Amino acid sequence: MLAVVALAVAVTAPFWEDSVLSAIGMRTPAGRAAEQSTLAALRQERRIEDISQRLAAAMTQMTKQQAAFTAAMQRADASATLIRTMTLVRLSDTLRRPMPFTAELAVVRASGTDLGDLKPLLDQIEPYANTGIPGATQLRQEFRTLLDQVARAERTPNGSWFGNLATWVRLRSPAPAQAASDPSLDLLQSASARLADIDMAGAVEQTRQISDVYRPLFATWIDDAQARVAADTLADRVSDMVTKALRPAPSK
Repeated sequence: MLAVVALAVAVTAPFWEDSVLSAIGMRTPAGRAAEQSTLAALRQERRIEDISQRLAAAMTQMTKQQAAFTAAMQRADASATLIRTMTLVRLSDTLRRPMPFTAELAVVRASGTDLGDLKPLLDQIEPYANTGIPGATQLRQEFRTLLDQVARAERTPNGSWFGNLATWVRLRSPAPAQAASDPSLDLLQSASARLADIDMAGAVEQTRQISDVYRPLFATWIDDAQARVAADTLADRVSDMVTKALRPAPSK
């Protein structure tokens, strides 16, 4: 009978001995192993949770730093763009007056600004950097003086070198061309009217069509007027660029 009981106890012990021994404060090797395994699993879970939290915090910090870096780069780009724009503004402001602009032009070329189609305009006015470009008022006065000389020469063809030059050209021209009238005076009158209407470009175009008799007299004026047209065009383009740059971004 005792053997039967002992056998029954031995067979069923794995199912109840841990509970019974735990009730009296004792641990079997299997119980201790199970408890240690459970504790190890809990510690591993806590470690994983801690790592996950730290990783999440690090990712959050990284995201903030990346956003700050992006904002800083945007501010730097905006500042660089503003500096380049201001150099163009300084140049265009100087170009509106008949004064040298060597320093302003050098700063614009050194600023790294993408000049695009403005570069030909800068190349055109660069020869005047040390002296400045005559203003519109001065060019109108000079043109009137030259036109008066031409008009006097037309009235008194033998009393000036214009008349002598015109006579020489007529004598050297073929016979059919002698009958053709020289439209130069009409072109110059038209150019004068365009100047009165503040159309410098139109006046230059009209003056460039005069005959070889009068072209040497107006050669310097044409060069100066073309430079003034280029300077005014550049100033207007820069003004448009600044207006667009300072225009508030549309709200989304």
